[in-house]
Amino acid sequence: MKINQSLSSLVGVLFLLLSYTSYGQNEKSTYLNLIGDWDKDFEKTEIPEKWANESAVILAEKQDYSSTKIISNDLTWRSSFRRRIKLLDKAAVDEFSFFYFSGEINKRQDFAMEHYVIFDSLQILVTKPNGSSRLVDLSKAVKVEKDVKIPAIYRTGSSSSYQKIAIPNLETGDIIDYCSISKFQPWINAIGTYFGFSPFLYVVNNVYPTVKHKLNVIYPTNRKSFGTGYMSLYLNTSNGVPPLKKETIGDMHRFYVEMENIEKDKNERWYYEYRSAPTIKGQLFYIKYKEDQKVTGLFKPIPFGVKESISNDEVLEYIFDDYAYPANNYSAANLSGMILKYLNKFHKGLEDNDEIVKESYYYYRTLVNLNPPGVLVNANSNEIFIKTMQLVFKKKEIDYTLVAGVSRKIGTPEKLLLRDELYMMIKPSLKKPTFMYIPDIAANLGDLDGNLQGINAYEAIINKDLESSSIKMITLPLSNATQNGIWETDEYTIDEEFEIIKVNNEKRAKGENRYDIYNSILISDEYEDNDIQTYYNPDYIPSKEKIRNSNKKADANRRESASYEETKAERLKILKNSVEEDFEIESYDEYKLIQDGRSYNKQDLVIQQKFKIKGLLQKAGPNYVFKAGKLIGGQVEIKEDEMKRQFDIYMNVPRSFNYSVTVNIPEGYVMEGIEKLNFNVTKPSGAFIAKATMEGAKLKLEVSKIYNHNFEKKEDWGTMVEFLDACYDFTETKVFIKKKE
Repeated sequence: MKINQSLSSLVGVLFLLLSYTSYGQNEKSTYLNLIGDWDKDFEKTEIPEKWANESAVILAEKQDYSSTKIISNDLTWRSSFRRRIKLLDKAAVDEFSFFYFSGEINKRQDFAMEHYVIFDSLQILVTKPNGSSRLVDLSKAVKVEKDVKIPAIYRTGSSSSYQKIAIPNLETGDIIDYCSISKFQPWINAIGTYFGFSPFLYVVNNVYPTVKHKLNVIYPTNRKSFGTGYMSLYLNTSNGVPPLKKETIGDMHRFYVEMENIEKDKNERWYYEYRSAPTIKGQLFYIKYKEDQKVTGLFKPIPFGVKESISNDEVLEYIFDDYAYPANNYSAANLSGMILKYLNKFHKGLEDNDEIVKESYYYYRTLVNLNPPGVLVNANSNEIFIKTMQLVFKKKEIDYTLVAGVSRKIGTPEKLLLRDELYMMIKPSLKKPTFMYIPDIAANLGDLDGNLQGINAYEAIINKDLESSSIKMITLPLSNATQNGIWETDEYTIDEEFEIIKVNNEKRAKGENRYDIYNSILISDEYEDNDIQTYYNPDYIPSKEKIRNSNKKADANRRESASYEETKAERLKILKNSVEEDFEIESYDEYKLIQDGRSYNKQDLVIQQKFKIKGLLQKAGPNYVFKAGKLIGGQVEIKEDEMKRQFDIYMNVPRSFNYSVTVNIPEGYVMEGIEKLNFNVTKPSGAFIAKATMEGAKLKLEVSKIYNHNFEKKEDWGTMVEFLDACYDFTETKVFIKKKE
């Protein structure tokens, strides 16, 4: 008995020793020294009782940004993010068993040509409930494959490249404390008028509730630290974040925001986080001037202070400073010359302003997206596009105004803070209001991005004498649901074995809905020759050799390339995967691009597909159950926990989805129960309407789902759910196919 007790004691001692060896050490001091932070708020371990059933709770987190005086001709900038999170259940343990992070770690990078140095570091400390802690060895991190889904807690909007490290032996009650630090040192002699450190824009709430969140921005209070220069902070808060506070400690300013007991983000459907959730945005600038000198390129800074809002006059001053003298821009001057030469050569005598603007727009689209031979200047800039058009319009005596808007996803003019938030457009005086900005490869004249539709924007007039200018607020146009529609015409033919359904599909898309399809189908090899010949140079022959009958053989060389064949194969794979999102697919057989929607007179995108599907028919004795509602593909299902809405509803544009369906059933059978496929739920926010009829052995379905607006108040969510539920109920509807008696 005593021997057994001794052995038991020995085993216990060995277990404790092993535990101490593997996890008994306390590396907290090492961690704090590495990150240089001894914040007392990161010592707390208690959580509010109301969050006891959460999977995890963020005990504390903070963003720190600081800049110190010039050292050896370097302007220092340090940013850090620290988070301390407590794991409360197995789901959280699983979530953090791998830690994901972006970029390089614990590394110095010198960019001598650009005159700056970057230091990046990451440290992770795991603390057990008994107080023991250890650092995670990051040397074993591995690169994450592109198709791996990164958990939301780790994702950053600025990165698509991640690494991961395993954190073994995690258990409920563990606390993970991690801190990433970036030090940036630009060479001050290489700075011109000013230098902007990395801007920050983030929402405070997260996938887990947060006990305390802090933001600190710290920099010197006087010129002594910077010679002739000074610091100026641009920062504001919104959606419930407390106003910025300030304190001065010695010769340093500290601007800070603190929040406590922040509920987790419910990740609602259709909301813009920066318009709804508690948000902080800002940027710190070093201005290499004296306080009384004008700074061109920034909204008027406040030396050693904070700027929280921008006036209309400041917006006008920015537009005037940047766009009053477009001829001073080398690229714009060259590009406008090329456009005018093109107009003179191929459209000589053209006097209609609408036609001049149209030809200039599509010519520029060809230059910026295809870079045809002989184009040596930079066209891929919205600023250069605007200035180029200014010069063309001036030469052609076309009046215009300049328009500046803030994306709906970011905010409103009232919350404008940074220059980069303004998106510039030019509005020529035409028969129809037209807002122009740099075109992407699929854009048409008159397109207006959904993030700019319906917004309040600044319209500025720079008078021809350059002595006066004015500004006013206007509302940009908002398209309707029909202008952003998709129309699908489908013929489904059920085989005699009631297993396979053959599908002929034609899809026509208008407006913003085209862009949901473009990324899957457009291949530059298939349109760039035509674009160059149509909008740039009708005499262009793309082959290396002079080919006769160029209309037929213009792209012969390109079509034979291996890369083109690989791209076509990848497109078919993407299209097949898209069908598989809605159906169990037997085969994907054919794809045709009927109309690419990229020309002014033919702006609809039209494609045709043929494929075979299965899984919609189920034998029931001598008859068959047919999942007829599935023929319009998957639709939005509103779950029970989504019924209570926290935020207003933001969508890209009003839009509609329309289906004209024919189902051919085998001879000798009839379809029963089609009356269940009739729906009509119409609300102010939208509608779902479905009508089913039989024409001989054919089932005919006409279905429309319509979103009338791009915004709804959260109070109207219930009525919106009614037509969404009706649409989902339709997809769950089944009918019977029976033998004729």
